[in-house]
Amino acid sequence: DLIRRRAAERQQREIELEGGAGLLPGQDFQGNHQRELVYTLPRVAHLESLVVLDAAGKSGAALCFGFERAGYKVYATRDGEDALAMAQTRVPQLVVVAVDSGEALSLVGRLREEAPTRELPVVAIGDRSRREESLRAGADEFIARPAFIRDVLTLSRLAVAVRQDGDDGGVVGLLEDYGLYFLVRALAVAGRSCVMELERGRRLGEVQVAKGAVVAARVGRMTGIAAFHHLLLWGEASLSLRF
Repeated sequence: DLIRRRAAERQQREIELEGGAGLLPGQDFQGNHQRELVYTLPRVAHLESLVVLDAAGKSGAALCFGFERAGYKVYATRDGEDALAMAQTRVPQLVVVAVDSGEALSLVGRLREEAPTRELPVVAIGDRSRREESLRAGADEFIARPAFIRDVLTLSRLAVAVRQDGDDGGVVGLLEDYGLYFLVRALAVAGRSCVMELERGRRLGEVQVAKGAVVAARVGRMTGIAAFHHLLLWGEASLSLRF
C-alpha cells in the first residue's frame, strides 16, 4: 500500500484553476484573477465515498466537483431526509453538510443521535457565524466560506482519519498523503492548534501550530522559519499529528 501511494503521488499532475474556480460557488476570489494550484490527491484507504447535503444550492456543485476530481464517489442531495437515509446505509465514510439552514443543522444533530451514524465524520461548511452552533450540534470540523476546495478536502480527510483511527487526539500516517504545505494551510483555515512530528529516515522534524499559525519548527540543528522551509521540501515522511 505504501509503494502504491508513493507511486500515485509521483504521478500527480497539476491542474491550474483560473479565478474563483477553486472556491465555493458564489464567492469572489478577492476581485481579481489570481490562480490557485490544485493537485489531484493520492487515494487514502480511510475515505472512498461521501454524502454531500446542500439544501440551499450554494456549495454543492463545487463540492461534488472537488471530491469527484480527487477520485471519491459522491452522493449528492438537497434533501435532509435523503442525506440521512444514505448515511445510514454505512456505505459512505463522511457527510459534508452546507449549514445554510436550520434543517441542515438539525441533520448534524440527528446524525449524532442515530446509532448507525453516531461515529460517522461530519464536516460543516457555511458562514462564519454558523461555526459554534455547528460544532455544538456535533460536526467534527467547520469550514467557513469562502474556502478553497483543496482545504475542504484536506480537513475532511483528517476528520475521517481521526474517527476511523479511534483517536480523537490526532492522526498517525504518511506525510505524502496530505502534504505539509496543504496541511498547514488547511489548519490555518480551521484555526486549529496541533503539533506535527515528522520522521524521514533518521531525521526528525517538528512543526507547532497555534490557532492556525505556525509558531515553531525544528529539524536537526535548524529551528524557526529556516527549519519550516526545509520541512516543506520533504515529500515523504511518517507523520504524527496531535491536536
